Amino acid sequence: GPFAMDIWKDGAMASEALPEWCVPAAMLTMINLVKKRRPVTSYDEQKRLYYLARKHSTDKLTGAGAEPEGWAEGLNREGIGPYIVFVAPSRRLAVKQAAKALRLTGRPAGILAWRGAHSMVLTGFKATAVEPTIIRHPAALSTPPAPSRRAPRPDPPVPENRAALR
Repeated sequence: GPFAMDIWKDGAMASEALPEWCVPAAMLTMINLVKKRRPVTSYDEQKRLYYLARKHSTDKLTGAGAEPEGWAEGLNREGIGPYIVFVAPSRRLAVKQAAKALRLTGRPAGILAWRGAHSMVLTGFKATAVEPTIIRHPAALSTPPAPSRRAPRPDPPVPENRAALR
């Protein structure tokens, strides 16, 4: 039958402190949602998580970002896992698996969008007996840039790539 859940907590979202820090901002948002503490959104904490994610990214990493493997292992090292990288053959299956992981673990799921160029955090969904739908518009799940550091970018589309952290 129908099912809905949402684990969102006010103040949990961390905006990107720097343009290439969508993974550490997503990590920090996820940590804020899981840990029983006052949410932290600081530049210094994002910087620490950025280096943690890069340290655990594969040797295929190029550029200034971090890879899904670094994102998942960073969360595991922060004590809120286990997280794994799951690659789905379609957007539909990626969202479905992320929603399933959220329901089974009670922890947020990470989703890559923009063909892997941007990280997003799934915090809730509504599902019929057939398919889950995201509760908030994906832009609300995304980690937007800090307004003082970067011009706003357009709202991200529904997750486009086929990878999800669960």
